[in-house]
Amino acid sequence: WINDRYLVGRVYEKSGEGITYIGWDNLNNNVIYIKEYFPLGFCSRKDDMSVEITEGKEYEFNNGIMQFIDISRKMENLSELPSIMPVVETLEFQGTAYSMIKAAAGITLREFLLRNGGNLKWEQAKPLFLPLATTLEGMHKAGIIHGGISPETIIVGRDGKLHIFGVAISQLRLATSDFTSQVFPGFAAIEQYSEDYERGTHTDVYGLAATLF
Repeated sequence: WINDRYLVGRVYEKSGEGITYIGWDNLNNNVIYIKEYFPLGFCSRKDDMSVEITEGKEYEFNNGIMQFIDISRKMENLSELPSIMPVVETLEFQGTAYSMIKAAAGITLREFLLRNGGNLKWEQAKPLFLPLATTLEGMHKAGIIHGGISPETIIVGRDGKLHIFGVAISQLRLATSDFTSQVFPGFAAIEQYSEDYERGTHTDVYGLAATLF
């Protein structure tokens, strides 16, 4: 349990930023994703399940956790955007940080496409993707760059809507990062492969356009 409210279940996904679990919000009685900041190679788990920073990695760990908390708290204020998975709460616990995200039941866009012949007609895609574009615009206004827009990070919900998943710290979306990076070939822009180019809102525009293509 976290704060006697959130029940941590099985691992849903791992990345260089941390671990996402399937969880349960005992207050609201619904399924959630619990994102734990646990960067690979920068920390370890103690016997009491708390997180201990690896010696010599304090700066990188702390820089990342500040970004993680900042992004999560900004996401708490964007719940009205149509394609957001709302962040219920951001908290620090046992030496690290957690983001509690209301889960949207569904499958990835990649899996959805495979089940539907590999592509969609524009008439089908347009009503799905316009709310997604509006959501990205709202995130950008709040200072959040996703950096990983792809068929793997877009969920087609049982409600028939698209939902953005996988919002992460900037280091995760740079191939040359000290963190174990997560970029999506074919959907990642050139600036994600080199520190010589500036990343920004245009990085997400590229990812969205590549996904539409």
